[in-house]
Amino acid sequence: MYDPEPDPSRENRNTRNRPSLLATQNAGFKAFLHITANVLPVPEDCRGVDRKENQYGYCEKLLECLEATKSLRDQSDELTQIIDGLEFIRGGDEHLIHEGAGTVVKLTYGNNFGMKLNVYPEMPGYLDATVIPTGNEDHRYYLRRWMLLNEIFLPITTFRGMAPPQDEQGERLPRLSISQPLLDPENPPATRIAKSFREIGFIHISENAYYRPMDNVLLGDAAPRNVRFVDELILPFDAVAEQPEGEIQKLCILKAEKYG
Repeated sequence: MYDPEPDPSRENRNTRNRPSLLATQNAGFKAFLHITANVLPVPEDCRGVDRKENQYGYCEKLLECLEATKSLRDQSDELTQIIDGLEFIRGGDEHLIHEGAGTVVKLTYGNNFGMKLNVYPEMPGYLDATVIPTGNEDHRYYLRRWMLLNEIFLPITTFRGMAPPQDEQGERLPRLSISQPLLDPENPPATRIAKSFREIGFIHISENAYYRPMDNVLLGDAAPRNVRFVDELILPFDAVAEQPEGEIQKLCILKAEKYG
């Protein structure tokens, strides 16, 4: 059985001496989660017409929270002005992006809140990747993902707010926005990524996916395009992070034992 023993000299380098910065960066995420705590996403088993109607209902409840909370409303008005005044381009499967003045502003598309991770058992000869990112419709998952990345790695991600969907584009969900500093555009080698993750306790369990048993953190979509190094510290700035539960956690533990 794998016994995680990350190098103690490196384990906390990403998190040491920055509690005030972390608190500042995660404050917006926490506030939005608190205000929308009673808004539940559309059940995954909801299909067809019912799903469409539930999406509209989910969106309406989120927008009601926004209208009922002055701080969120002001934040949304500011975000809308930013969106209207900037040119965004497609940045992949999760966000529209705008780069300028050393900052990247990211905006979800309005049909998903980024990606989530699905974990599957080993299927020899069928799937090499058993941790697969798919569309996410749960705003809570999206917010917690960035909070978790801020907590474990350098806290570079800031919550910018929520904007209404673009009805003319057929969007059924609001758009959430984050910002990050502009990073080095060069992709690091996959071997360096795997080695650096290993040094802080993350086991390579699937293609572009890593799991750390000691605190039950799963990283997915940690491909070179989504990872950078800042002052020699690994920074999966656009990876998907979660703390799995139940059967998914068991699968991750089994994979860590197998590949660790």
